[in-house]
Amino acid sequence: SQVNYQNGVKSGVARQFYRNGKQQKEINYVNGSREGITRVFYEDGALYRESPYVNDEITGTLRIYHPNGQVAAEIPHRKGEPGIGLREYNTKGVEVTESPKILFKVENKLKSKNKYIVYLSFEGKNRSPEFWFGSPVEGTFLDTDEHVAIAREGNRYYVEYEVPQGRRLITTLEVIGQMKSKYKNPYLAARTLEIDVANR
Repeated sequence: SQVNYQNGVKSGVARQFYRNGKQQKEINYVNGSREGITRVFYEDGALYRESPYVNDEITGTLRIYHPNGQVAAEIPHRKGEPGIGLREYNTKGVEVTESPKILFKVENKLKSKNKYIVYLSFEGKNRSPEFWFGSPVEGTFLDTDEHVAIAREGNRYYVEYEVPQGRRLITTLEVIGQMKSKYKNPYLAARTLEIDVANR
């Protein structure tokens, strides 16, 4: 490793190396925080990933590369959190992004239990899904400090509303979902459900 310090804090470009002597990482520090592009390399020296940092958090488009140099994925980030807009490519540079939608499955149990339940999932194969209440920050980004996680039972995520007899529920359910793409990158989507039901 090569790390520069100024007044006891990391400063300038730091480098880490594989045992074969090839560079593994290149990190730019300003006052101890990562700033600018951090690069990670394959063991043969080819570029693997570029992560843009602002104040020690990934902000901007993170890029992952195939060993042949073609871009494999572009993932928007803000303050270390991924956003909507993942793009993935094969080794020939052809876009192969899948964009599954969030699905709502309603279970109306008003007559038996005074409950109205909305189950959440993604279209197709669900790979480690998670869901939060709210709409994306700036229309694109997840913020786990602001967004509240949606409850789950086993592998099923759901939102449950209590609607007493003789009452009506009018609300908007806004959700953000994240799961791993086929290529293990963070895929995000958002969806809204208008709810208007009466328990008569």
